[in-house]
Amino acid sequence: MLYGAIHEPNARFDPRLDPARRGVRLAIVERLTTNVLQHLVAGGSVLLLAGESELYDAVMTKYLPVFWNYLMFSEQAGGTMGAIVRDHPALGRFPHDGRSDWQWYHLLNGTPAICLDAAPGIRPVVEIVDNFNRVKRLAAVFEARVGAGRLLVSTLAWRTPADFKRPESAYLFGELLNYALGDRFEPEATLTVGQLLGMVRLRGIHSFL
Repeated sequence: MLYGAIHEPNARFDPRLDPARRGVRLAIVERLTTNVLQHLVAGGSVLLLAGESELYDAVMTKYLPVFWNYLMFSEQAGGTMGAIVRDHPALGRFPHDGRSDWQWYHLLNGTPAICLDAAPGIRPVVEIVDNFNRVKRLAAVFEARVGAGRLLVSTLAWRTPADFKRPESAYLFGELLNYALGDRFEPEATLTVGQLLGMVRLRGIHSFL
């Protein structure tokens, strides 16, 4: 678990101590554990970098659109049709023209999209366009209030050190981090805990040890 710029070795981590009491401004996590959820609901800020194994009903994306007729080739890898990129302060000065272009290739290709069918009030920052046969509401980046806290979720490709060596990936991550640590991080939409747990798997406190 990485709390902002403060890295706590597992041997020193005390799950009984509220992170806010240690001056934590932002919890950056790869999975939603019970103590992270408690921190969020109590008023903390969380950046969740969720992988496929941490999501319910995830849809794997592919930068290229589906081949010809999805009904005839339904087993093909991926099954999405690009992305809608909205003007939002979370993206900072990352260049875009409202849709996926080549600077999004490594960020999106082969990553999971979060299904938002059960959360109609969420307007994604980066929305994945599903194919006409499935038509799910999908997102790669979105934000919401949960309880008294603020949640920013991303499934973009920030999984390995190699991902951060790509200039576009490192730059966008920096912009997202600055946003989550700044005063403009004020989500308008709200998720209930039940809605969140319908999208993201809840792990025990031991899961990241």
